Amino acid sequence: MKTITILLINMKAILLITLLFTITVSSASQYKPNGDITLSTLSEWQTTTNWVKLDGGSGYPITNDEIIFSTNAKLTIDFDLVNENIQVYLSFGDDGQLTLNTNANLYVLGSITMSSSNPELKVFGTLEVENNFNLDNGNLFIKDGGIFTVNGNFIRSDIGSGQLEIGGVGTEFHVAGDFNDQHYTPSVYSNPLIDIVGSCATKQGSFCDMNLPVELISLEVSVTTKGNEISWSTASEINNSHFEIYSSFNNKEWIKIGELEGYGNSSVQINYTFIDTNSLSLGKNTYYKLIQFDFDGKSESYGPLKVNNNGEQDQTIQVYPTDLSSGEDLYIQRSLLNNQSIRVTIIDSQGKVVISYKESSINNKGAISNKYFTRGMNIVVIEEGKETYTFKILK
Repeated sequence: MKTITILLINMKAILLITLLFTITVSSASQYKPNGDITLSTLSEWQTTTNWVKLDGGSGYPITNDEIIFSTNAKLTIDFDLVNENIQVYLSFGDDGQLTLNTNANLYVLGSITMSSSNPELKVFGTLEVENNFNLDNGNLFIKDGGIFTVNGNFIRSDIGSGQLEIGGVGTEFHVAGDFNDQHYTPSVYSNPLIDIVGSCATKQGSFCDMNLPVELISLEVSVTTKGNEISWSTASEINNSHFEIYSSFNNKEWIKIGELEGYGNSSVQINYTFIDTNSLSLGKNTYYKLIQFDFDGKSESYGPLKVNNNGEQDQTIQVYPTDLSSGEDLYIQRSLLNNQSIRVTIIDSQGKVVISYKESSINNKGAISNKYFTRGMNIVVIEEGKETYTFKILK
């Protein structure tokens, strides 16, 4: 009897595990837009008549569900799905179309593959893809302020046809992995931001030489007999017009004190130096910040840094390099020796904390292993006493 009882208990356990596994696997559902529709609010998204259920589900797509586009299933989105905590998978069938208008913000799970006949994706809002983007056929347009981010590789094969167009004021195209256009080369206009972290290759054209952001790897200020010396270095430059240097006595009101011409395009380290001679006759503390300008007017601000004009430099924290795609470690540098401990937190592109730890051994320089950073944009938060420093790090 004991043997039979144990067997029955084991069978119940197996049945329960099987049932739980079935529920887990079948929790994701598939939907198609009910015609050619535009959804501008969460309420419209949750209206069940706007969707055709293909496999289970609550009546409208929720996180982890899949949306399938086809000839009679086309969708335009004009609101922020990320803010509503909705992340979905996408599939493109023949003639399937998705348009993200200006107010749209969508995070796509997994990868996107466009390989059917004549699919189309238009991005005027914001689209981020968790893994890879494969454009085997069809049209991809990122235009007029659209922001497109792929956290893996972007591959355009030569087996189909269609267009890849990137352009317009404020448009951004980010690939955290490799970019490879085996078909031809993207059509680019109006100086969009092109950010390829990994390798870049096209069958023809000069796309890979275009408008990559300036990578600043250091920014420092020191007191000299000639005045306060502001120095900085770039690891690479493309489309870099110039730098403007600003000073302040209260970290609120800023005055432009100088300008240096950028190198334009460079793949090697460039060092810059500017001396503020007016600091010799001024008060105790001065703040400095640096603004970098592209030829199209786009700008990026760095700093501020604070220096004591009597030669007593205040404590600041810097990290470098900001691009770890080649396997480098991240270095933390303090401007003064300091025995006070700090807390370091690394947050990945999904907003998840990868690691958070207290560091007491860093005096003026320490390193964080590259292994703690994931593909895409990472955030490093360093807490020192009452001060908090935040840095964006690409990998």
